Amino acid sequence: MTKLERAMQAAEQLPPEMQERLADNLLQFVDRFVALRDDIAVGVAQLDRGEWVDADTAIELILSELVE
Repeated sequence: MTKLERAMQAAEQLPPEMQERLADNLLQFVDRFVALRDDIAVGVAQLDRGEWVDADTAIELILSELVE
């Protein structure tokens, strides 16, 4: 039995409202995880293509976007 299967089995012992809250939290976590994984893949691909800027330039770009 996998850890996920064990967790699901344990969650089934919770009251329904707690199961729903747990499911909502898990779905949000998975969505954020997948989005982060995708962003990292894009960044790695950009690095592989040589599309990068040094840290000082990146900070300046971020700060200029925040001001606008």
